[in-house]
Amino acid sequence: MFNRGIGMSFFDKVSKAASAVNDGIKEQQRRQREMIERLESKSDDQLKKIIKDDSFFGPGQTEKNIARKILRDRGY
Repeated sequence: MFNRGIGMSFFDKVSKAASAVNDGIKEQQRRQREMIERLESKSDDQLKKIIKDDSFFGPGQTEKNIARKILRDRGY
């Protein structure tokens, strides 16, 4: 028959893994909201510089995409 101890252990692990994924998604969303708030306060010229910056330690693709979206929303 089915051993409940082993079966429940499996579902506990699945539940913990799903919880960890959910926590990771929430953290990513929080960081993205913070980035949006920070970038919305920048001037159009500053946002354009962010988009054009291809340096190794420059802004990441997510930051560039958010800067593009803000500029589009502003009519560019």
